[in-house]
Amino acid sequence: MHALERAGVVEMRGRSGIFLKDLEVDGYYGHTVGIVCWRLPSYPWGSLLQQSIDFRFHDLHYRVMHFIRNDGGLARKDGFSLFPGLRRSLANKTIEALLTLVPLEQEVIDYCEEQGIPVCYYGPQEGYPNTVFISPVTDDAVRRLAEAGYRRPAIVLSPERIKARQRQIAASLRPFHGDAWQNYCWSTQTDELSPPPQDKRQRIWNQIGDAFLKMSPQERPDSLVIPDDFLANHFILQLLSSGIQPPPIIGLFTRQIPISRQSSHLLGWYEIDLEQLALLTVNLTTELISAPEMRQKTRLLYTPIYTTPP
Repeated sequence: MHALERAGVVEMRGRSGIFLKDLEVDGYYGHTVGIVCWRLPSYPWGSLLQQSIDFRFHDLHYRVMHFIRNDGGLARKDGFSLFPGLRRSLANKTIEALLTLVPLEQEVIDYCEEQGIPVCYYGPQEGYPNTVFISPVTDDAVRRLAEAGYRRPAIVLSPERIKARQRQIAASLRPFHGDAWQNYCWSTQTDELSPPPQDKRQRIWNQIGDAFLKMSPQERPDSLVIPDDFLANHFILQLLSSGIQPPPIIGLFTRQIPISRQSSHLLGWYEIDLEQLALLTVNLTTELISAPEMRQKTRLLYTPIYTTPP
């Protein structure tokens, strides 16, 4: 109530009570949240997620301050120097919580803790006190391929995902390929934390199709797991243009991005609803403000829904 009084919304009159100064308080925002993010002009998935998060905060009457990454060399984690105004805003308590969509250096996390400002991180990396992340789908997808009778599955992932889940991936592929399992785990040579420009991404994606075409017909995978909608469609078109019928694919699609899911080469797919993912992330961030006891460590898992073509 004191915050509302300082904002000019209410007036406290001692024992008489608390009175609205104006019945029309349109545009009042009760809390301010900082969002640390990349520049995402050629990354539709990240851009739509960021927009969905902004809308969710708006609907809850939260004010949002964006701290957009300055141009600079890519690093595994980013520090204060890449986000103008972030340190000052934390020091001045201009923001009440920080939601980061990129990995931050430990110095930034520690400084937020010193200032009493909770941090919520959306992303695949670990080590953050409060995190929202998407459940990996590769193990379940390989199981579904095995149940459908396929015996040479392959997985396509970013280098970071392969490194983080190498033991689980090996356990999924070894029953089919033995010690040669790594020959059926292909890397996109880039990762979702630092998406390259569209023209470079196309060349990177070609490497997946090239790897498939270089294998003999007896060695080629008879099925693939490609948890990237744009890459899956690019792979299908590349093989068709080479006169090769693509094997059945299990992919991952986003409800809000209209990439065709009706390809006859899709055995099934996992679907992410960005609105639900944004809701989960925003709810955790707002709870960190209203319930300080939650700030120790909270990990929320978003599980994509598996579906099959009609």
